[in-house]
Amino acid sequence: MFLNEGPIFFVVALPFAVVLLASNHGLARSVFVGAAMVFAGAALRSAALLLPSDASGFEDRATHGSAGHTWALVLVHAGSILNAAAAPFVVISPAYLSLVWFPPNERNTATAIATTSGAVGRGIGQLIGPALVSRPSDLARLLLLELGLAALPLACAIIWNPN
Repeated sequence: MFLNEGPIFFVVALPFAVVLLASNHGLARSVFVGAAMVFAGAALRSAALLLPSDASGFEDRATHGSAGHTWALVLVHAGSILNAAAAPFVVISPAYLSLVWFPPNERNTATAIATTSGAVGRGIGQLIGPALVSRPSDLARLLLLELGLAALPLACAIIWNPN
């Protein structure tokens, strides 16, 4: 289901991103909303670490698993959904930014660099995960690193937001 969440919630959130971008200070708000959603998604995934893994709450643990595992799965899915819904805000912003800030002869290059940087970030993420997580107990380190990395764009959006 994780693989389906991205395309589904991209389509759901796309109209909101387009409407937000067309408003006053739309670029700044779009960047802020996207950064906030990515941070909230990372926070929800990291919050799953706080749940006890042996918590019970069901009569039949063999069939249903523990309540801690169930809530951790809910938090991880909710975080993934927020991350997927943030994609339109992040994907649209570079093209609009190049339209606002760059002259016509530089817009293609600016858009290409901004768009490619997202792919480079995903590529780096594919290398960092296996480098940090060699056994299940190392997953907390990766989730907290992702939370810290998600906080950086949110902090920048808060600092440089014109409103």
